[in-house]
Amino acid sequence: MVIMEPSTFPEPDVRLARLADAVGLPPAWPPAHQFLDDLAQRTGLHTHDLLLVADLPLPETAWLFDETAGASSSLVSRSLALTASGRQQLRTRARSMTAPVGALTPWKPRPHEEYPPSFGSLLLRMLALRNLNWSGAAKVMCA
Repeated sequence: MVIMEPSTFPEPDVRLARLADAVGLPPAWPPAHQFLDDLAQRTGLHTHDLLLVADLPLPETAWLFDETAGASSSLVSRSLALTASGRQQLRTRARSMTAPVGALTPWKPRPHEEYPPSFGSLLLRMLALRNLNWSGAAKVMCA
């Protein structure tokens, strides 16, 4: 009988070093702003995602959300059919929209959203950065 050991979740410096190695960048710890920008550009990941990978604090504004907004699986499905320039135009338009004053509140994980360090919890925090809860994340991944 073969017993499989659970995979261990590497430390933040190892996670960043692996990403850097995959795209031909020399690893750097602690990561400087320029390193994160270069890594984001080469990997296609957002800088905030890389901060999560590195277990570094995100700017407070990264966790501000409009509580009335939610994941729209139909919007995601329709955006997948757009050309690359159409998706870029949609992102630009969405980013240009501003919420009414006082509508944004900081996201605070609920007790059931406190996860032990793992690849799954990292993914869930990345999805939370996009204002996606469990249900919204499942719909988006399905699309």
